Amino acid sequence: MKKYIFLITLITLIQGGIFAQEERLSNVKNNWISAELSLLGGGARYERMLNSNFSVGVYTYAFLQIPVIVYMNIGFGGNIRYYPTGRVFFMGLGFGGQAYALPGLGGSGHGITPEIGWKIDTGEIIFFKNTSRTFIQPGIVVPITLNVRHWPNVNIAPAAVPYIGLGIGFF
Repeated sequence: MKKYIFLITLITLIQGGIFAQEERLSNVKNNWISAELSLLGGGARYERMLNSNFSVGVYTYAFLQIPVIVYMNIGFGGNIRYYPTGRVFFMGLGFGGQAYALPGLGGSGHGITPEIGWKIDTGEIIFFKNTSRTFIQPGIVVPITLNVRHWPNVNIAPAAVPYIGLGIGFF
């Protein structure tokens, strides 16, 4: 666990210098929507910027996870994101419901979903007669199901899921 905390801290410090010359992307627009794809699934997200460092939002996803065995994971909920430098890199935490299923077994419960990623500006477009920003958003989420109700009683380990999102910022 200490290694992960150290790694996240190190990434945060390093990325501040790497992106120091970039535009302050995270607060260019107040509303962001995106479609996200992972290797074996996808989802959608809405994000509302509170200021240049914090946002709140909602998400939904469905994908296959492959820790040891393949199973379907479905989730929905709300999330909070923190942009340490108000630029591109973010750390987030989602809260909501999650379910997973395999033939013959499955489970559901409350979920938390930590994530890290980057919201990278790709340019301007006209969206409903307004100038909007498009972005690409690579990241990694780790869906963790708590208070699990299993059938039968089997534990399934969380797995990191890389994803890439494409979206637009508006208004």
